This record gives sequence, C-alpha cells and structure tokens, in this order.
Amino acid sequence: MKLKTIKTILSHPLNQHQKLAALLTFFKRGIIIRLHRHPIVYPFVEDTSLVVEKGMSSAELQIYTGLYDLHEMLFLMHYLRPGDTFVDVGANVGVYTLLAAGVAGADAIAFEPIPSTFSKLRRNIAYNALLDRVDLRNLGVGDKEETLVFTSNLDATNHVVSNENDLHGATTKVHVDTLDHLLTGKKS
Repeated sequence: MKLKTIKTILSHPLNQHQKLAALLTFFKRGIIIRLHRHPIVYPFVEDTSLVVEKGMSSAELQIYTGLYDLHEMLFLMHYLRPGDTFVDVGANVGVYTLLAAGVAGADAIAFEPIPSTFSKLRRNIAYNALLDRVDLRNLGVGDKEETLVFTSNLDATNHVVSNENDLHGATTKVHVDTLDHLLTGKKS
C-alpha cells in the first residue's frame, strides 16, 4: 500500500517539479501521525483547512498531492459560483464540499452514510466555519427508500454489503433515499 501511495504521489501532476518535497511531506506525515494521536489541521486550498487523523487516506492524499483528483477539483472550483448548489453524495470527510463551499462560495448539500465518517465531515465543515452554507446529512443515496448494510471500517472505500461474502469487518445499517425525494423543495 505504501509503495502504491508513493507512486501516486510522485506521478501526480502537481508534484512533477517538487518530487523530493512531496516525498518528504509523505515521510514527515508518517512520523507525525505515529507520534501525535490527535487530529492535525493542514492548510488546503485558499483559506480552507483539512482536519486529518490517522486512517483518513483520501484526506491524506490531498496533503501529499495538493488536489488528488486534479482535473475534477479544478473544474469544480472554477465552474461553481456563489448561489449555486453543489450536491456531494458519499462526501466522506468533505474534501469536495470544502472546495465547493469554502473555495467557490457555493452552497452545498453533503450526504455521508457512515456515522463515524459523518462526524469527521461535520468536524471539517465546522472547522472551516461553513455550517451556514453546507447542509450535512447522515444518509445514503440510492434508487429507492430502504435500509442497507454498509461496511464501516474501510475509510473511503466503505460500500453497500451486497452479500455475506462481501463482509469486511464492521458494518452499520444506513437509511437510504432517492435524491429526488431528499432534494424536494431545494433550489436548482
């Protein structure tokens, strides 16, 4: 896993001219996370920050690369405007929501089904003083209203448990509904 992460860091477009600095950040973070047991605040984009703790792999990739999903994230920041509404389904810890609300100035609705991840999402949004622009919802989104079982200990790869062979440890039951129903009455 570490080798794959190092390859990702070194091949990322934003690290092409600063590979050594990117590697140093990776190793420094590895040491700090082992010594420091509490969440750490990292500067993100413009005036936003990410509150990151051990095991938050998608947030850690932002630290190592600047913008992990470079093209998608740049598009989001340049396309959205104040007054727009961005919907983040499976928001995880809120990286895209921070870019939409904190950088682009849009309103956001962030859906995160896993309760433990939802608390980290809420923490990031609150730390960045964006609670007035972000509607946080601890729900899943699907094609019908139902209750589904999700894995809950796989960080950014948590997913619906489709059968017993798909169990990977901890699970949680999650209320799921359709976007049509969940966004009824919201401006478009």
